[in-house]
Amino acid sequence: MAAVKSGVAAAAIFVVAFFYQFTKPSFPNDHFGHLSKAQLVLDGELPVRDFMDPGLPLTIAISAGLLSLSRGSLFAEALFTMGAISVGVVLVYRLSRRLTASVGLAIWAAACTLAIEPRLYNYPKVLTCTVAAWLACRYIDRPTRERAACLGAWTAVAFLFRHDLGLYAIVLAAVTFPLGVRGEGARRTMVLHGIIAGSVALAVVSPYLWFLATYGTPVGTVRDGLTALASAARVTLRPFALSAPADGTPWMRYNAEAWIYYLFLIAPAVAAGAMARRRRVATVSGRQAAAVAVLCAALMLFLIRGNLDSRLPDVAAPSFVLAAWVLTLLGRSRTSGTSARWARTAGAVSITGITMVAVAIVAEESPLTRLLRTAIRDLPHSVVAPAQRLLEPPLVAWEREGTTDVRGLARWLHECTAPGDRLLMFGYHPEVFFYSDRRFAGGMQFFHSGYFSSQAEQELTVTRLGRQRVPFVIVESEDLPALDNTYAIVGDYVRQNYRQVAASGFGEGRSFVIYQRKDVPRRSLRDGLPCLRSVVTKVPETQDLTYREVGRSSRQHGR
Repeated sequence: MAAVKSGVAAAAIFVVAFFYQFTKPSFPNDHFGHLSKAQLVLDGELPVRDFMDPGLPLTIAISAGLLSLSRGSLFAEALFTMGAISVGVVLVYRLSRRLTASVGLAIWAAACTLAIEPRLYNYPKVLTCTVAAWLACRYIDRPTRERAACLGAWTAVAFLFRHDLGLYAIVLAAVTFPLGVRGEGARRTMVLHGIIAGSVALAVVSPYLWFLATYGTPVGTVRDGLTALASAARVTLRPFALSAPADGTPWMRYNAEAWIYYLFLIAPAVAAGAMARRRRVATVSGRQAAAVAVLCAALMLFLIRGNLDSRLPDVAAPSFVLAAWVLTLLGRSRTSGTSARWARTAGAVSITGITMVAVAIVAEESPLTRLLRTAIRDLPHSVVAPAQRLLEPPLVAWEREGTTDVRGLARWLHECTAPGDRLLMFGYHPEVFFYSDRRFAGGMQFFHSGYFSSQAEQELTVTRLGRQRVPFVIVESEDLPALDNTYAIVGDYVRQNYRQVAASGFGEGRSFVIYQRKDVPRRSLRDGLPCLRSVVTKVPETQDLTYREVGRSSRQHGR
């Protein structure tokens, strides 16, 4: 009966989490970092061999399969990413229930994880971390060879999703084995299980390692990855603000983000202190919490930087699990004296309540309002409308929010270049490649912020450009200096083979400078811009192709 109740609860949480996301699907520009690469995979190209890949082989491969399944629409991608995050929310509930023995705290942790809205493109972080934590807790509960093998296999899967996620899983596994194995012969058993896990992980990733050895440079990949990881390691200082912040962030939102950040930052330290005090008599749940604490500490160190609003959801799932366990310690303290116990209980309740309010502020919309008044009240429209939009041609659906800025750029490229043409772009706009259905050139999705700017990488880009038809180079005006500085080698190639023909903001303030290849003649003009196709593709009459803006600005800064 207990198993049935647990299964029903898990199913209910999954349905609510999926429904909550599906009624308001959102694809920020970062999502198209791997989607535009997935389009290349469908064309027969491969990461590393044909284009730059920072280490997302499985993420790209899955999206390629989903795009093929849904014939280029975002429908299958939405279903899969929302489903993966929903699985993560379910595991947050189950992990919290296991560690705290409290249904209320488990629901609190799961609800906060969902309400803080992990971005769909970050589903690998939510999924791999929660599954890894769940496998680690199962191993600590009963350490067996089979469970060690499962932990090793999932570590490999995490690595294939995104290389650094595999490293966090390795750190988790490294502390899980000594925490799980107890009694006589513990050291021998721990070593044996470690070898089993490592062997399984190596077997899973060996085809990919062979691929890297064939088409890439494994040593260079490892070196670059470790360098990037080291540069990402930092502890962000985010003091609470007594007045309006200078960066323009609303005061309440700024402090709500700070509250959640410090909750996530302090929870691993509190867990470590609790374990240090009770290291000889630690319970199973205590050792499981210690493993989760190590994972949370690694995530906070390497993933939290820059804008907290886009980073906090990345670490929310395991962090809320650990926070729930810390609140249990506070609420169930054995401190003598009625007043002290009441004070601790009141403190735990206050932290729980303030966190819920902070999450609602960060979400910019009351989760209950969104779920009850918008999603449920508007059934079936709240489900049918998003489904119809996701099934539409992506560019048509995107233009429903406006036709200015990068939307106008994507429409112009779609209409004025041929399907086989490629685009070289300075600036960070991966969504343009996806929505225009034009592939990026030179194996480079973007030239921005000094990424992939080494001499060898630029020379490889130029070599690839020589084999591809690239009629246009688009440079966001603020990135113009990069042609002469950071990306001088590529810039020289552009200066020699292209000429500046236009500049347009496509209805908004910022400007895109357009370079056309010298040996590619234009056939017509579209709104004063060069067009290589004499016949402009027709779209439904309901689509207004003039550059206009509907609702919010199309600019999305998720990076």
